Amino acid sequence: METYKIAPHAAWRRVEDEIVVLDLNTSVYYSLSESGARAWELLAESLPVEKIAERLTEEYEVSAKAAERDVRDLVGELRQEKLLLASRG
Repeated sequence: METYKIAPHAAWRRVEDEIVVLDLNTSVYYSLSESGARAWELLAESLPVEKIAERLTEEYEVSAKAAERDVRDLVGELRQEKLLLASRG
């Protein structure tokens, strides 16, 4: 199962219904709302992508297939921005 961890240079905080992330290396801010924010919190717990998709399916009105696709898309974007790293073991 694929697991990830938040990059050490990514400072983040929940602000009401969103997650605000600051890349300390580039000083760029990112904002994730609703289900993206929830996915970020679950990624921070080092849950596998499949478990995150399962939780989002339970918490939001979304199919399992759509949830997994959305989580994988988010992971891809976060990895491209170097905010998320593959977790070892």
